[in-house]
Amino acid sequence: MTIVERRKYGHVPFFAPVVVRAGQVVSQASCVNISRGGVGLFSQRFYGPGQRLQLDIQLRVGGKTTVTSLAVRVVWARAEAEGTMLGAEFETPVTPQTQPVLCEALDAR
Repeated sequence: MTIVERRKYGHVPFFAPVVVRAGQVVSQASCVNISRGGVGLFSQRFYGPGQRLQLDIQLRVGGKTTVTSLAVRVVWARAEAEGTMLGAEFETPVTPQTQPVLCEALDAR
């Protein structure tokens, strides 16, 4: 089964700056796609499958910028020349009740 076949939700291109927290280590990453089930990131730092992270994703919705914090678990990681592409699933389902701003941003796409 491929990664695409395992996905419950369709991913959409979504570019936003992200602050990644892995314990006491804080770094920057870029969101490249997102869904209600997870997120695709590009990072200079390597995070391996199974690693739990806290993401602060900067969202721009309705002319306002806000930060949405989400706990994720890395599902896959692929080293590339300039950094790492990784896919992570949200630990708590993203619904209009739990993450209204993120859902509004997704629905606007």
